[in-house]
Amino acid sequence: MKRVAFLMTFLFAIFILSCGNSVVSGSDDTDAQEQSDADDEIVDEMVDEMVDEVVDEVSDEDGSDTGFNPDDPGYSVVFTVSPLAFMGNDMGIAAGGISISAREDFGKEEDSFPAIDSCEFRAKVEHVKECLSSDDCAPEQVCEPDTNASGDPIANSDRCVTKNPALDVGPVTIAGFNSGPITFVFQGADKGYAQEGSGEAEIDMSLIAFNTEYTLVGEAETVDDLGRFEGTSYMPERFIITEPVTVAGTSFPFMVIKNKTAFSLKWTGTDGKTPVNITLTGENGSLVCQVNDDGEFTVSEADMMPLLLAADQDMVGMKIPSNQLEVQKISKGVVSGDGVTRGELETSVLFMTMVSPGEEG
Repeated sequence: MKRVAFLMTFLFAIFILSCGNSVVSGSDDTDAQEQSDADDEIVDEMVDEMVDEVVDEVSDEDGSDTGFNPDDPGYSVVFTVSPLAFMGNDMGIAAGGISISAREDFGKEEDSFPAIDSCEFRAKVEHVKECLSSDDCAPEQVCEPDTNASGDPIANSDRCVTKNPALDVGPVTIAGFNSGPITFVFQGADKGYAQEGSGEAEIDMSLIAFNTEYTLVGEAETVDDLGRFEGTSYMPERFIITEPVTVAGTSFPFMVIKNKTAFSLKWTGTDGKTPVNITLTGENGSLVCQVNDDGEFTVSEADMMPLLLAADQDMVGMKIPSNQLEVQKISKGVVSGDGVTRGELETSVLFMTMVSPGEEG
């Protein structure tokens, strides 16, 4: 299953494209309002993409010899509670999806990280077609490409996917929030489950409690072969990145990290329980690290050498950083119950910002 938090790379592309359309040159009230409206639209797009991924997750595997039973696939229950510090803005996501389990959701490898306190470079992978037509897929699957942030097909990304619709099985309750248990209800096939009364996957940050356990409980009311299901997941302590220092850009904040040069990452808000995952993405791939949550880690010059950080882009007369840094603490709990063949409650804390290699990059 694609972890929802790793969707941030996709959301980053949306942000870049949107910023190019939302920069204003004036300083009057009309321009300020236009900028505010554009920023709101960006957030809405990010939330929509997050929900799409929760409701309709797909992967590379065909599910053969992995426990998937096409005659009795069971149900997939996937929810996430994810506070995000995203390009200088704080936002919370709490959403989920329930559907008949799909073949491609079984038997694949989870996203992996290197050993604790180490890094590895991962070269950019080009898309390769995994199917030419639906004849290459299982009977319940179709062959189709992935799409980009604009909804356009990505070249050579064709793969076998199952078109199982999102289901409404009745309310789901998640406890652990500062306000007490919150009920989530079905919002439609394109939105999945969201907080009752809000209709949106975005949730007020003040509701999210940290360094605590969240518990999910549901009782299917509309599906006969899905009964009670439940799961728990630990929400890590919230952290704040203190180094490298964030620079206040013209439209959004960014950091400066030099090419092929060691840098120290420092943060506050440690819990000592959850590893910190660091991903610095550049032009030719990503540097991926996993470190202890002790507040500091130095990425060595040797680790930085293979990574090429792209120069800033010229966009509507502005310099826009092209690289990104993600820092994340993630926890995943299993959701189980009668009829559930794939279930997960993910609680993660994510920081993300743009990165410039600086004038000497």
